[in-house]
Amino acid sequence: MRSYFIKLANVLMLFVLLIGCSNNLNTMVNEQGNEEQQIQKVLEGIYSYEYNSIEPEHQEIINKWLIEAKTNTDQTKMHFYSIANENDKKDNKKYGYIYAKGYKDFEVTFVYSVDDPKEKGQLHIVGNKGSNDDEVFIKVKYDTRFILGVINSDQSIFKP
Repeated sequence: MRSYFIKLANVLMLFVLLIGCSNNLNTMVNEQGNEEQQIQKVLEGIYSYEYNSIEPEHQEIINKWLIEAKTNTDQTKMHFYSIANENDKKDNKKYGYIYAKGYKDFEVTFVYSVDDPKEKGQLHIVGNKGSNDDEVFIKVKYDTRFILGVINSDQSIFKP
């Protein structure tokens, strides 16, 4: 009989231990999700990008630029146009529009040095090559208090 109670006590302790570990795991997962959301919110204030989007006040000038970029005879070339309105300068906002033929999408990365947090970073925009018929267009909005400039490339900083 005593052996039965010892086995029962061991099973109950194992059960309690598993429940405790499960709760700790759920808490860690929730904390990670919250941390990622906080980082995403901070980065939204620094930069954002959208595919196939033009700010209403830029519509006319970007449409003209886009026609010129599309009629360029180069097979695979990225075209970049930077613009800032007077109101945008006051708000430290700047916009970059990128069109590329022969690319399927873009990878946009904010690069800065953690050694000197007061130093401005850069946006690194990489085109991922596609077929000759592929076209891609994005609008990038960024805060000039944090971002010094934009680098366009077809070489990823993450892949060799």
